[in-house]
Amino acid sequence: MNKNDRQQLEKRLKADPDVQAFMKRTGMFVPGIYVIPEVREVTPGHLVRSGHSSAYDVNFGYKTGAGAVVLLREGKTGNTITGVEGHKILYMPTTEAIKRREVDVDELALFESLGTCFGRRPVEFKPELREEHRTERSM
Repeated sequence: MNKNDRQQLEKRLKADPDVQAFMKRTGMFVPGIYVIPEVREVTPGHLVRSGHSSAYDVNFGYKTGAGAVVLLREGKTGNTITGVEGHKILYMPTTEAIKRREVDVDELALFESLGTCFGRRPVEFKPELREEHRTERSM
């Protein structure tokens, strides 16, 4: 998000009476100081902690960011973009996207075999290879 995006978002938030009601309802409203949620400009590069961005990462970020702008223009808030496929913008409620999901401990061995440390003694990964035929792309 750049400065212009931030300013446009702040302008829309200030113009929406539901936002001020939300701020009051949640106890975050401070007259003249904190009347809308804080909006910040962020440079994602410094947030990446898992290594260099791949072309896939950059493209996915570009698509999902553009998809998020389209959703906001349509008045759809509280959602997380999960993908963009052609003209389809795929999304789900953020409350669903951030639900805690358990990790399959057996799968950790795959990543440990590639050098990722999870703070435990690495377990040997013994893959079972099976060819699968799918008609749809999944990710």
